Amino acid sequence: MQGAWLSRDQAANQLEIQNLIAAVHAGEVDVAVVGSETLQRGDLSQDQLISYMNQVRSAVPPSMDVQITTADTYWMLLNNPAVVSASDIFYANIYPFWESKSVRDAVVSLPSLHQTLLRAAQGKSVWYSEVGWPSAGNPRGEAVPSPENAAFYFSNVTDFARASNIPVFYFEAVDEPWKTEASVGPHWGLFHNGRLKPGMGDVFCGQTDDSWRGELIDGPGQPSIELTTVPPLGTTQNLRGRISHLYTTQYKIGVYIKVGGGWWTKPTFANPYISLGFDGSWEADITTGGYDTQASDIAVFVVPLDYALPSSSGSGSLPAELSDQSVVWITVHRE
Repeated sequence: MQGAWLSRDQAANQLEIQNLIAAVHAGEVDVAVVGSETLQRGDLSQDQLISYMNQVRSAVPPSMDVQITTADTYWMLLNNPAVVSASDIFYANIYPFWESKSVRDAVVSLPSLHQTLLRAAQGKSVWYSEVGWPSAGNPRGEAVPSPENAAFYFSNVTDFARASNIPVFYFEAVDEPWKTEASVGPHWGLFHNGRLKPGMGDVFCGQTDDSWRGELIDGPGQPSIELTTVPPLGTTQNLRGRISHLYTTQYKIGVYIKVGGGWWTKPTFANPYISLGFDGSWEADITTGGYDTQASDIAVFVVPLDYALPSSSGSGSLPAELSDQSVVWITVHRE
């Protein structure tokens, strides 16, 4: 795998592209990665990035069988399907730490996230181009960097990847002390000063954690859902709830709100589902549009992980299939 680093400097970009093409022609490249998180940083537009990818593609003879892609955060790829179309492989960077998730919620969300990526990949192979957890630094919301959490995440990602046959580039092999991002930058490595960090060696001995498989919340019983926080009308608070008597890694949450007489998918069309937390809890941002704070009604559905939630953009009624596919659902009216 060979990458071309792209930025806002067009002259530097052109040099990177030419060097990448030269490496391809020399027979040194199987996968050409055109740009890394250029969309996430806002350095290039979708069209600019695709233009660079096409430049590489046009310079590579088909007989060389070189796959061309770009690597970016998964949510940027979800929001830029044209970039996915221009790629031969779906290269997604996944960092639940930056999403402020607890490490346990991060591992149980792996199956639902992967289903979303598979649907967005347009039939292409899904690779985790970067995934990791820091071992030190300042917490970010519920995401706590520590040696224990880093080892727990590494072990679960490894187990999930092996069970699901997913190619993964784990970030990263060794600490990089010169990095400064939010105090955690120097602490993403498996090794520190040439030594494996505590707990990391278990994976290399074949011992992994399978907490990502989740557990049956509250034991056997009739599946149920409750809303623990319903934002008052006119506010931007998040909707919160919890499920019972279901496995967290076998289901996901679909949320719809009714505004001005029409139903709308939440949080977004590109990412229309909510993962369940380790304890069965979940949280949804229902105010991602202009008039969402005035939503009169909210509907929440618990659906199987592999079910593709239907989009709703102002329809007078919700799709009938939702109630058929849901194991349980709940609605609430706000005044």
